[in-house]
Amino acid sequence: MNTQFIGIVGNDKQNTISDLIHYVLNGSGYTTLLVSSNLLMLNQNIIEKSCISLEDIEKFSKDNDKRVDFFIINNLKMTVLKKLLKKNKINALLDLKSPDKNGKIAEEKLMRSIIYRNLKHDGIAIINSDNKDNLCEFTYLRDRIVITYGLDLRATITTSSVPMRDEVTLICCLQRGITTLEGEDIEPMEFPIKFYYHDQFTVNNVLPVIALALRYGTSVENLQEILSKYKGRI
Repeated sequence: MNTQFIGIVGNDKQNTISDLIHYVLNGSGYTTLLVSSNLLMLNQNIIEKSCISLEDIEKFSKDNDKRVDFFIINNLKMTVLKKLLKKNKINALLDLKSPDKNGKIAEEKLMRSIIYRNLKHDGIAIINSDNKDNLCEFTYLRDRIVITYGLDLRATITTSSVPMRDEVTLICCLQRGITTLEGEDIEPMEFPIKFYYHDQFTVNNVLPVIALALRYGTSVENLQEILSKYKGRI
C-alpha cells in the first residue's frame, strides 16, 4: 500500500479526532504521521511548536527515517497546506462539520474546498449526514466513495444508544456494507464499542474514525480492543 493521505476538515483545533485516528491506525500496525499547525507526531515521537512549516515536516520525516503508511493532515496553515498538496493528493477525507448556528468561517470554508478539490478520483469521503449543509460539497464527490455517519437513520454508520458516562459503550450500527481498500466486503452489522468519555469526545468524534478504520482493514475485534484502551494523548 502506498502512503495514504488523510485530510481532516472541520473543527479539530485541539487535535482530538486526529489524535484518535493516529492512535487507532498505530494500534492496527501502521506507521502513522500526524501533521497539524502546531504538532508533528510519528508513533511516539512528538514535536510541538507555534507554527509548523513544510520544512519542519520534511526534516521530521527525514530524521525519523521510517516509511509512513498514513499521513494525517489536520488544521494546517493555508500556505503549508497548499505547498503540501502540490505533490500529494488526498486518499480519504473526514468532514467533521456538525450543524453550526454561527455559519461558516471564511478560512475554514476555503480550507474545506481545498481538501475536497484535492481528493483523488478513487478517494473516499466520510461525511456527517446530520449536517444538511454538507450537501453542497457533493459537487466535488462525483465518482468518489462516500460514507456517511451521524444520528441520521439513513447514515452508513450510526449508533442506537448514546450514553454519557466515564466509560461509554456505544452500539454501532453499520447500516450499509463497506468495502475495504483490499476489496473485502464488510456486511451490515451491530457491534459494541467501549471507550473512556471526556468533554471533547462525542459520538460524532468516534463514528468517522470507526468508519475510516474499517475502510482500511482494521477488524471490528481489533477496533474494540484498541478503543477500549484509549484515554487521550498524555
